[in-house]
Amino acid sequence: DASGNSKTGTLYHFALNGANSNWTYPGAVTGGIACSNINTWLGASPDWSLASNWSLGIVPFEESNVIINAGVPNMPQITSPASTCFSLKLNNGATVTVKGSGKLNIVGKN
Repeated sequence: DASGNSKTGTLYHFALNGANSNWTYPGAVTGGIACSNINTWLGASPDWSLASNWSLGIVPFEESNVIINAGVPNMPQITSPASTCFSLKLNNGATVTVKGSGKLNIVGKN
């Protein structure tokens, strides 16, 4: 994690809230994606809520395992208070930014 304790794993029950929160992880967050509902960020624009930014052509929901890779044209920005996914994997150099009243709920369980 970003605190420097060198832990890795999938984030569960985690929320990013508020005015211009930016969560960055210097290494890959890895682990427990167990189903095939993997939705990878394509980043044609920075809008998390735009279906064309996702590999499955749908905006992530409670059962989506989300992967954000570096090297895409735009990193995701969340402005909706209702953004949700099951798990979130940020690979090296990837970021997610939460702006204004935006919120990201990660609802997965171990």
